[in-house]
Amino acid sequence: MRYRGQGFEISVRHGARALEEFHREHQRMYGYSRVGSPVEIVTVRLRPGSRLRHRRLLRLPTHSLRERMGHPTETASVTFGGKAQMAKSWTGAV
Repeated sequence: MRYRGQGFEISVRHGARALEEFHREHQRMYGYSRVGSPVEIVTVRLRPGSRLRHRRLLRLPTHSLRERMGHPTETASVTFGGKAQMAKSWTGAV
């Protein structure tokens, strides 16, 4: 996040208090904050997650991924942009 027109950003965690955290961190780093001034969200970083337990990370194969993986073994519901969609998943070693 940054104040509109500034050329530097401060990373804060997403959530209900992100704006409050931004002002607090700006005050700590630069000695002032401008509560009430327009703020821009410049970059959003996402980290995928899963509620499924015991999933293995895939290792890059030495030959064709498609040949080694075969067909999906199951599907799971995932949400992107607030929309639920079905995603294919594979189990086992690759």
